[in-house]
Amino acid sequence: MPLRKLRWPLVWLLGWLLLGSGATGFGAPRITEFQTSNEAGLADADGDFPDWIEIHNPDGVPVSLAGYSLTDAPTNPQKWVFPAVTLPAGGYLVVFASGKDRSDPAGPLHTDFQLSSTGEYLALLGPDGVTAVSAFAPGYPPQLPGESFGIDPTAAAPGWAYFRVPTPGAPNGNGRRAGPVIQPMALNPPAPTTGPLTIAVKVLPTNDAVGTVRLFYRRMFAAETGAGMVDDGTGGDAVADDGIWSATIPAAALAPGEMTRWRVVASDRVGVNTTAPAYHDPLDADQYYGTVAQDPALQTALPVLHWFTTNVARAGTTAGARGAVYYDGEFYDNVLFTVHGQSSAGFPKKSYNLDFNRGHHFQWSTNAPRVADIDLLSNWADKSKVRHVLAYEVMRRSGVAAHFAYTVRVQHNGAFFSTADLVEDADETYLERAGLNPDGALYKVYANTLNKDAGNTGNSGVEKKTRRSENNNDLQELINGLDLTGPALERYLYDHVDIP
Repeated sequence: MPLRKLRWPLVWLLGWLLLGSGATGFGAPRITEFQTSNEAGLADADGDFPDWIEIHNPDGVPVSLAGYSLTDAPTNPQKWVFPAVTLPAGGYLVVFASGKDRSDPAGPLHTDFQLSSTGEYLALLGPDGVTAVSAFAPGYPPQLPGESFGIDPTAAAPGWAYFRVPTPGAPNGNGRRAGPVIQPMALNPPAPTTGPLTIAVKVLPTNDAVGTVRLFYRRMFAAETGAGMVDDGTGGDAVADDGIWSATIPAAALAPGEMTRWRVVASDRVGVNTTAPAYHDPLDADQYYGTVAQDPALQTALPVLHWFTTNVARAGTTAGARGAVYYDGEFYDNVLFTVHGQSSAGFPKKSYNLDFNRGHHFQWSTNAPRVADIDLLSNWADKSKVRHVLAYEVMRRSGVAAHFAYTVRVQHNGAFFSTADLVEDADETYLERAGLNPDGALYKVYANTLNKDAGNTGNSGVEKKTRRSENNNDLQELINGLDLTGPALERYLYDHVDIP
């Protein structure tokens, strides 16, 4: 049955983001909470953790939701239409925004769309398909993993808030009041040849009017410099009072082949701040936006990966070091570099694992999904410089689900560092891209054989790459099965091994 919760005292705020409608005859259902990055909170019947939207009926009489609709597209107001379900007086209904499109009134409801954690339009429309009884336009604020967004009825000045403890099926608790919404006009501006560089962001009020907006920038690893942003048509701002705030990074803060980074802080008139990027986790979030100025002296036919860090030696350890990456016009901040491999760990030019943040995965191709990790493999010992790439290409052409791999030029802190091979990491994303089961258990095998006579077990000479919370019993069962002989081995192979 749909999830419901009991009535609780609600003070409804028709705030800056919410466009409420008092249309008669439609009752008064409203969106009171929703989550766009549900990691391990509310699970659906399939065991997945999809987005969800909570609908509340604050009236003292039941309301039928038949004909009401939810949408994330202003041009498609009836994108997902409610079946004939009744929301009791003071009741709550949770709808999964999973993309699974389930509308059986006797079971949990699922929309045919998902929600973006970076913010987008969201609306509940009345049965006329026109009236938005509850809408976030032009879009709701970004959400952090595990958070929800909704009405905070316990605050001194009720309004919209973030909740570190989401409450689908229970009253909303104390929240963190939402500040202005910051939307960069260009997440990755074209690499400048020379300065200055104008940074522009659209700033939208949430609960209170926008007060001040400030830009903080830094060249390479120098200290931050602060600058006020304006929306008055001066100082690089194109149009006054259009909600787009601008500031200029001077030419002295940009140099060929070097990185320049920036962040924005917006405050509303009561002092509630928003920072972009959010930088909610020092170990798993970008702290800055950024770019790398063009270097006319850099001439190469290879793709260029720019790497910035203050500690190359520490990056060559298992503890690793953090830095930034600029590749194919996109800037990635606070990336973790750790040493990769065994024998190559002793090379002058090492191999590295690059771990990107959850909210900003690496795009190696516009025709493939972003990836959380990549391997930057040293070809220092390979004088031909083609063995990695050629081997993987031969495997792919022979029908093996091999990794993508290609050679790049690596620039470190603006100077040549090495040529290296960019290779796909072995994880769930790789399995899905390669047409394999992303829920399967993937192992990297170091042992030359997998049999009992060689002393192999499911825990020796192997590294489990997916489903790491489990033990290695599944691999041990495979080893045991391969140790069979005669008809028993033949039956085991037919039943358990897929060899086309």
